Parts: sequence; C-alpha cells; structure tokens
Amino acid sequence: MSIRFRLLLSFSSVVLLSVVLFVAAAYLLSVAVTGDFRSIGSFYRIHYSLHPLSGEEENIFLELKYLAKHDPGQLRDPELLESYDMTLKMVYSLSYKGKQSFEIDSNHDLLVLNNVRQVTADTIEAVSSREDGIIDYGYIISAYAGGRGANAAILDEENRLNGKPMSIISSLATRKATLTPEAGEPIEVSYVGFTQSTDGKQEPKFRLPQGQTLKSGVRYTLTSDWFELKENEFVASEFQPLTIASAEAQDEKTLLVTCRKIPAMNCSLTDPSN
Repeated sequence: MSIRFRLLLSFSSVVLLSVVLFVAAAYLLSVAVTGDFRSIGSFYRIHYSLHPLSGEEENIFLELKYLAKHDPGQLRDPELLESYDMTLKMVYSLSYKGKQSFEIDSNHDLLVLNNVRQVTADTIEAVSSREDGIIDYGYIISAYAGGRGANAAILDEENRLNGKPMSIISSLATRKATLTPEAGEPIEVSYVGFTQSTDGKQEPKFRLPQGQTLKSGVRYTLTSDWFELKENEFVASEFQPLTIASAEAQDEKTLLVTCRKIPAMNCSLTDPSN
C-alpha cells in the first residue's frame, strides 16, 4: 500500500468520523431538549402536517415568484399586495384539555353592525341586533347562561341560531375604534367596560379620550378594523352633564346617590323575569 493511498484513507476516515460525531451530537442534543428519541425522524413530517401549503397559498407563491422574476416593480403596488393579503387565509389549531382538537379558518370579514349614535357628551354606542345575524358572546357562553334568562341562546356547530348563521361579537375589553369629525383629525375612542350586552341589547359604548367632548352640530364618522356600520355617521348634539343632587351613606357597604333630573332623558326599569 503506497504512502499516498494511506494518507487518502487516513484523511477520509477523519472526515467521516467528524461527520458521524457531529450528527450524533445533534441527535443527542435534540433528545435532551425534546425528550423524544424519535424527534429527528418525525420533525419534517410533523412540521409539514401542521403547516401544509394550501392550493391557494401555492398559487399566490407562484404568482409572486413570477412577478419577482419578470416584473418586480409590481411588488411595490400596495393595492396588489393588499389583494394578496385578503386572499390568504390562516388556519389555527386549537386543542381543549388535550382531548379535543379543532382547526379554525380565519377570514377578513368584518362584523356588520347597524348604526352609531351619541349617548353623552363624550360617549357613543354601536348598535347591532340578532335579527341581522349578530350576537354577543355573552349570550351564548354557558358560564353566563344562568344570569341571562330568556336572552341566553344556544348555537349549533355551524354557529347558527334557529337555522340562521350568526356572527359573534367577542369580548371587547381592549377594543378601540376611530371617530373622525368632518374636516377634522381622527380620534381614537376606547370601549367602555361592561356595556357590550345588557338586557338583550347589543350596544357597546366607546368613549373619547379624557377631557375631550363631541362638538354640537359637527358630523362624525365611526370606523374600525373589526367592524363596519350600515350607518356610520351622526351629528353630535349638546348633552347636559349628569350632576349629583345628594349622596348619603345607607350602611357600611351602601351609598345612596341621587342625581338631578334631566328633562330630556327618560329611563325605565325592567324585571329580568318579564
């Protein structure tokens, strides 16, 4: 055996041994992190099964690839990019206590509400109804059913109520909307807690930033990235502020507050059982 052949054999052995040791180290590291000795073999299979490309996604990929090669200038067109964004759909996976698994297709549909109206000098409300296929989540979750009485509802697996498809208003705890005065700058309004569903009504309130009020006679438009309104405009009017006439302690835990009567405002109380 010549010296040249021995050197070649020795070099090949060192390279092969290095590769084997590298693969072994990567495998042992994977086992140490995941605790599954089959993790390497199943990594690609699991990843692809959870995140496959849909036919729609693959078509968009091919179109973008073609544009990038033949007409890259079009990729700067915001309208084109927005159309692709609206076409794409994300699939979310959900498991419940490790026993039930679900897949949910997202979409870009906005909730369609009826109209907006002024409530006070700094507060507005967006109105919707079941008759139009909109229902608040508070009326359909079992945890609230006992206190909702006749207003509670049960949807089927396709989110239908008595055969009618329903769109669901989720919790609005951190939601915001945009109120734009005519010939003015947009104002971000915030949801007022615990106002989105009461006594069968669906009228979530939104309030202007502290210190700001609606200007009487000005036309306002309400918009949002999660809902749209059939009638999204209103003309603000002057509202008398609510003033306190008296406050009296009833006991250690109760305070009786009496407000001055506002002639233009009427209210009524309804027994939940009737």
